Amino acid sequence: MARLANWLGADEAVVSALAWRGAVSICGLLTLRAITTGLTAVEQGFYFTFSGLLGVRVLLDLSFSYIVSIMASHEAAGISWQGRDFTVANPNSIVRLGTLLRIVSRWYFCGAALFLVIAIGFGSRFFASSDSTVTWKGPWLALCIAAALLFTSTPYYSILEGCGQVALVARHRTWATIFSNFLFWLALRFGFGLYAAAVPLLCQAIYELVLFSTRWRGFLLMTYRAGSKASARGMCREMWPFQWRMALSVMSGYLIFGMLVPMVFTRLGPVQAGQMGMSLAVLGAAATVSFTWVNTKAPQFGALVAQRRFAVLDAVFHRSLGQGLSIICLSVLALTIGVAAISWQKSSLADRVVDPVSFALLGGWTILNFVISCEAIYLRAHKKEPFVVLSLLSGLVLGGGSAIIIGRMGVRGVALVYFIAGIVLCVYATAVFSKRRREWHRSPTTTDGTGGPGTEPVFAQ
Repeated sequence: MARLANWLGADEAVVSALAWRGAVSICGLLTLRAITTGLTAVEQGFYFTFSGLLGVRVLLDLSFSYIVSIMASHEAAGISWQGRDFTVANPNSIVRLGTLLRIVSRWYFCGAALFLVIAIGFGSRFFASSDSTVTWKGPWLALCIAAALLFTSTPYYSILEGCGQVALVARHRTWATIFSNFLFWLALRFGFGLYAAAVPLLCQAIYELVLFSTRWRGFLLMTYRAGSKASARGMCREMWPFQWRMALSVMSGYLIFGMLVPMVFTRLGPVQAGQMGMSLAVLGAAATVSFTWVNTKAPQFGALVAQRRFAVLDAVFHRSLGQGLSIICLSVLALTIGVAAISWQKSSLADRVVDPVSFALLGGWTILNFVISCEAIYLRAHKKEPFVVLSLLSGLVLGGGSAIIIGRMGVRGVALVYFIAGIVLCVYATAVFSKRRREWHRSPTTTDGTGGPGTEPVFAQ
C-alpha cells in the first residue's frame, strides 16, 4: 500500500484534495441524477444556462484568486506551520501577505456588489427573450444573491492555499460540498424546482463565513493588520503585468466554457442546452478529480521557483502530469462507453446528454484541455502568463467557430470544432511551454520590474 501510494503521488495534500474533488465528483453525479428526476428537460436547460451566466464572476475576479495563491506561495517560504500555529522567519513575508490580503479583500467586496447588479440586469434581459413558460425570475434573483455572497470569501481560501494549507483547505471544502449538495437534493426532492439552484451556493457562503470568522480568524486578522498601506502601490505594480495577462486568459476561458451552454440555449433551445450542460458537467467531474495531482502542487511549484530548484520542479511536475493524465484518459473512456451503452439501450437518461459521438469529441477536448491547463500551472508558478495569446486565440476560434457551425450541424458540429481546435491549440501550447521553460531556467537572476521581486528570469511578452 505504501508503494502504491508513493507511485500515485498520494501525499497529504493529494489525499485531502482527492477527498474534496472526489466528493465534488460523486456529489455532482448524484446531483445530475437528482436533476433528471427533480427538474423537467426544459428546466434542466434553464439550470445549466443559469450556471453558464453565473460564470461572469470570472470577469470580475480578474484572476485575483489564482494570482493571490501564487504570490502567497512565494512569500510562504518565510513561514513555518505547526497545525494552525505558525512562526515567521522573515518579517517582510507577513507584511507582504497582509498587504496582498488587504488589496484583494476590498476588491472582492466591491466586485460582489458589481456582480449582483450586472447579473440581475443582464440575466433578466437574456431570459426574457425565451418563449418558455418556466418561472425563472425568482430563482435567478436568489441565485445571484447567493453567488455574490460566496464571491466575497474567495481570497481567503487562496491565501491559505498559497501558504501551504492545501490539505486543510481541501478538507474544509469537502465538508462544505457534501453538506450543500445534500441540502440541494432535499430541495429538489421537496419540489423547490429551480429555486433549489441557489441552495448549495448559499450553504457554502454561510459555511465559509463561519469558518473564516472562527477557526482562521486569528491568522487572517493578524495577517491583515500586518499589511502596509505604503507597500500596497508597489505590490499592485508587481502584480499588474502578471494579472492583466491572466485576466485576459480567464476572460477568454469564459468565452470557451461559460457561454457555450447559453449559446446552445438561444440557438437550439433549452432541451439541447440541458443536454450540453449535463455532458460538460459529467466530463468536468472527471477532469476535477484528475486535476488534483497537478493543482495541489501549484504552491509547491511556486516555492521551488522562488528557491530556483528547477530540477526538482521538473521532476515533480512531470510525475504529477503523468498520473493525472492516466486518470483522465481512463475516466473519459469509461464515461464515453457508458453514454454509448445508455444510448444503445434507449434509456431515458440518454435524452439528458448529447449523442455518443458528440460526447466522445467533447471527451477528447477535455483531455487536450487538461494538458494545456497543467502546462499553464507550471509556467504561472513563475509569476508569468505566457499563454495570453493562446487564450485569446482559443476564445476567438472556439467561440466564433461554434457560433458559425451550430446552425448547420447543431451540437455535434460544436463538439467537432472543440476537438479539432483542441489538437491544434495543444500542440501550440506545448511548443510555448517547452520554449519558455528553457529560456526561464537558463537565464540569470535579474530584477526586471515586471514579474516580481527578481527571483525569476526576464520574460518579455
